[in-house]
Parts: sequence; structure tokens; C-alpha cells
Amino acid sequence: MYKSINDYFDYYPTLPEDAIWGFRLSASGHTSIRAGAPYPPPRHPADHAFTWERGRRLSAMQVVGIHSGAGLLEWEGGHQRLGAGDCFVLCPGVWHRYRPDPETGWTEDWFELRGRVMDVLMPGPFAARPVAHIPVDRPFWQRFADFHAICRQRSRASHGIAAGHARALWAEVCAAMNPGEPDADEVDFYSAAREALLAGQPVADIAASMGMSYPQFHRRFKAVAGLPPKEYHAQVRHARAEALLLEDRLSIKEIAAQLGFHAPAHFSVEFKKRSGCSPSAYHMNLNSS
Repeated sequence: MYKSINDYFDYYPTLPEDAIWGFRLSASGHTSIRAGAPYPPPRHPADHAFTWERGRRLSAMQVVGIHSGAGLLEWEGGHQRLGAGDCFVLCPGVWHRYRPDPETGWTEDWFELRGRVMDVLMPGPFAARPVAHIPVDRPFWQRFADFHAICRQRSRASHGIAAGHARALWAEVCAAMNPGEPDADEVDFYSAAREALLAGQPVADIAASMGMSYPQFHRRFKAVAGLPPKEYHAQVRHARAEALLLEDRLSIKEIAAQLGFHAPAHFSVEFKKRSGCSPSAYHMNLNSS
């Protein structure tokens, strides 16, 4: 059940801890626009205010969700009618304008994220196709309401929690933009391929066992996992190495053997490529911190 929310909007300062995460929540809001009411509402800062005639460009990424009502979104290169359950991503620097239909009004939920992580991800596919649909009976909308409740606490601790919620909501919108649900065969393929990779089987052997050529397996795995198989395996193995070093139960030689490295020296070289320091130096830094 989507909880009733009082109208609000807030803009947030940059806190010292925001740099650690690589992204920060810079604004959020919820507004119910009655049929026939002027839009957008007044009192927003000059860099966020806009009129239908001139539109606007933002310096940060915004996600806007329409929980009820209908309206129109226009952006550079396209336009789309909006209805209940539609969410859209506004990319930094991309001209846009949007408004509810005067006959219906609408209820909008929104937040804004900034930071180096968002800079890397933008604009991605969103500049050309910014709209996703998430039915209003999905848990996503209750999570949006919960996010607003955290924002309304207006404490330093709640600000960081709200930023994490916003990042998760944004990820759900991104997932909704991908066409269709994963095919059952693809899920089975990914599960079997991942298990074989993490068991240390060579990629060529995994491909052959699945009746594929190496290029076919490479393309299919990358399409499902988002990474080539060797890079996927390397990243997972590195994360496991960091976790084992943190546990401080095994020697570096034992960790190398457990992760499938033929020699501790090979493990040290590969670890240093990704962490910038040797496993022993990484372990020492953990113990001294």
C-alpha cells in the first residue's frame, strides 16, 4: 500500500562523508498537483525552476516518478505521454520540460543524485530513452514513500540512509528500462557458467562443455552478466581475496591456493594490479587501521 505523503521538497548540502561513496543525494520532493493548478510549483531555486515555454537543463541527474495522473514529457530528440507508473530520468545538460495534464493533474515523486559515480554513468541510454514503466501496485512505489519518510527526518544520519535508498530506486528504474524479463534458458546458462568460472574452469573448456565456440560463449555471457567471462571471474576472485585477507585466518600462500592461483607470486601480481598494493601490504594496512 502506497502511504499518503505530505508535499515537500528539500535541497541538501555536500557533507564530508559524501566523497567516500562517490555519489550524494542533493534534492528530493513529493508534490500532488491538483487538476488545473499552475505548474511547476513556485519556490524552487533558480537553477531548478523552469517554465513550459523555455524548459531547462539541470547540472545533476534527476529521477521523477508519476504515481497518479497523466501528462507530457519532452526532451532533446523526443517526447512521450506519461501516465501512472511512469518514471523518467533527466540527464545533466539535456534540455527537457514536463507538465501534468490540466484535466487530471498528477502526483510526482523525485530525487536528484550527484557525484563521480553518476558522472560515469550519465548519460548512458537515458538521453535517447528516458522513460520506464513500473506499475503502481509494485513494491517500488512503497519504497519511494519510505524514502520520503527518511528524507523528512532531516538528520545527518538519515541523509546518508536516504542517499542509499535513492541509489537503489534509481537502479530499479534502470532495470525497468531493460526490455523484458530474463529468459529461463538465460538464467540457467548464467548460473551454470558462473559456477564453472568460480570453480576455476578455463573459459574454453566451459564453452566446449556447453556446445559453444569460445566467441559464442563470450558474447552470450557478456550479454547476461554485463562483463566478459574472464573479467567477471577476476573481479569476483579479487573480492574474495580481499574478504579472506580481512578475515585474517589464512596465510597469503593459503589464500592463493584457495582461489586457484598456481603460485603465491602470481596471486600477488594479480592482486596488486587491482588494489595498487601487494596482498601483504593490503593486510598490513587493514591491521594498522
